Amino acid sequence: MKTLKLHPLIVDIALGLLMLLFSYTAMSKLLEQEMFIFQMKLSPFPMMDKLAPLLAWFLPISELLIVCFLFFKKSRKLGLILSIALLSVFELYILWMLFSGLHLPCTCGGLMARLSWKGHLTFNAMFILLSFLALRPDRPRPNPVHPFQRIFNASRSENRL
Repeated sequence: MKTLKLHPLIVDIALGLLMLLFSYTAMSKLLEQEMFIFQMKLSPFPMMDKLAPLLAWFLPISELLIVCFLFFKKSRKLGLILSIALLSVFELYILWMLFSGLHLPCTCGGLMARLSWKGHLTFNAMFILLSFLALRPDRPRPNPVHPFQRIFNASRSENRL
């Protein structure tokens, strides 16, 4: 049975891009923490004014932990799963912002803050796909041999015994 193998270079590029993304966003949130807290408090989510200072530490630390998990081979699968989870939460937040019609500032910081909400949606979707691509194990490809061919081969091997 043949195996579909994902080229290791593609996986390495996906991992590198994910590590770069999470490192960059974490550092920009930590370096511009006051602005990050201020922008989160503008969010119409209930209790966000009380949660913002806690999230201002929790999110960037989580992103840096994901980078560490992605870096080491033994924890890479966990890092990719956490990456998909965190990016999916961000994606849901972005969808909510798009459907709410509110024109609130992005809390991403750095270059990411210049993206529109639709741009964020596309950007995150691409990184979610990258995470799934890197997580995807090599799967056996179905054998293309016709069923009659298998029967014929089986009967030939029985005759040899």
